[in-house]
Amino acid sequence: MSQDEAPILPVGGTKLKSVLSQMFEQAPGFMALVREPDHVFELTNAAYQRLMDNREVIG
Repeated sequence: MSQDEAPILPVGGTKLKSVLSQMFEQAPGFMALVREPDHVFELTNAAYQRLMDNREVIG
């Protein structure tokens, strides 16, 4: 799909948040979102959870 064909979603809309959340969760590689300055885990995907042997890392 070219950039011209990509669907446009309203910024800040719940549909955009849902799509981004699904993309994050379904990504084949491990991903984590951390918050500065203490690098607190906010979000991890399933691949990251498998990497961490399903240990709780959020918070």
